[in-house]
Amino acid sequence: MKKSKNIILSAAMFAAISSCSSGHKDEWSDGKDDHGRYRDTSIYRNGGYHYYRYYMGGWYILHGNNMINTSRYAPASSSEISSPSFSPRSASGSVRSGGFGSSAHSSGHSSAGE
Repeated sequence: MKKSKNIILSAAMFAAISSCSSGHKDEWSDGKDDHGRYRDTSIYRNGGYHYYRYYMGGWYILHGNNMINTSRYAPASSSEISSPSFSPRSASGSVRSGGFGSSAHSSGHSSAGE
């Protein structure tokens, strides 16, 4: 019985890893404007802070590497990121789960609003 459980878990892990490497090429950006500045904001929601950077007309979730991923996530409006039920959308339009924002950090250049 233990061997069949290991086979099932191995198959599940392989499927999970394969789905992560689906050929999608991430495009990371620092999100600086034409003057070399950032426009960041933080939203307190569901017991934690979520950090966003304004870039090219919308807010992107800010990752722990102080970068945004413009190919994976779609930009959001100020009202969207302020909503208690907001979850970042993938660039293809499907809903993605949140969670990266709580581990992100601010660059120190803050500005709220749109």
